[in-house]
Amino acid sequence: AESVFYDLPIMLRTRPYWEFQFVGPRNVPLFDENFPYRYRNNLQLRWELCRARYRLTAVHDLFVYHTLDARTDKDDPTNKRNIKAENKPKYYRALRLFNNRMNVLYPKTGARCPLLTTRSN
Repeated sequence: AESVFYDLPIMLRTRPYWEFQFVGPRNVPLFDENFPYRYRNNLQLRWELCRARYRLTAVHDLFVYHTLDARTDKDDPTNKRNIKAENKPKYYRALRLFNNRMNVLYPKTGARCPLLTTRSN
């Protein structure tokens, strides 16, 4: 079967919440651990892959396992809200550091990919 490649800059502009799952080569940038848990901590890697000019293609039959509350089959919304509120200041600091790092590491792709902002997530 022929591979279909996705235009990552367009996907990030039109679907900023998209949490794609991927398998990458060993040189994929490492996860930025400055982003706190439960506060958009999975978004930064998509933006870095865009800035680093990675290309995405579909992987068929890939799924993700999420842990949910046994009684409701959902995340506990109160717990989630509390964690997010606690981590919000950490997120803003991580976001600033991340955007600065992207401009240093990938200065030529700043216009190619949307800026990771508080509104893009």
